[in-house]
Amino acid sequence: MSTWLYDEHGVPRMRLIYDGRILDIEDNLVGCVSLSEGAVYTSDLRHVGWFKNGLLRDNDGWVVAFTRDASDSDMPGLPDPMIPPNIPDPVSNLDSPNFPKPALPPEPYALWSAVPLGRFFD
Repeated sequence: MSTWLYDEHGVPRMRLIYDGRILDIEDNLVGCVSLSEGAVYTSDLRHVGWFKNGLLRDNDGWVVAFTRDASDSDMPGLPDPMIPPNIPDPVSNLDSPNFPKPALPPEPYALWSAVPLGRFFD
């Protein structure tokens, strides 16, 4: 089952699929999460952030997106999430990529990133 990622306004913008893929609202692959360590990568395997405790953070430790069950002592006030569209999960066709080694996770901050979720994987 997938998990919706909500932007700073509570709008469901992307889904984290059970195999680590991140898909936009139109089911385009935009990124991946290394489920073992929480490192977040673009579709071309550029390290862009971290996913932990239901929060997607950029490499500066600022929050880019959240899940409905996010819980962390260092997070901004989260808006009420809107009801996401009913989109079925795609079949997994992803061979686990060979993720490059990421930098160390940053100190988390209770602030929103200057980069909105819609442009985070560009």
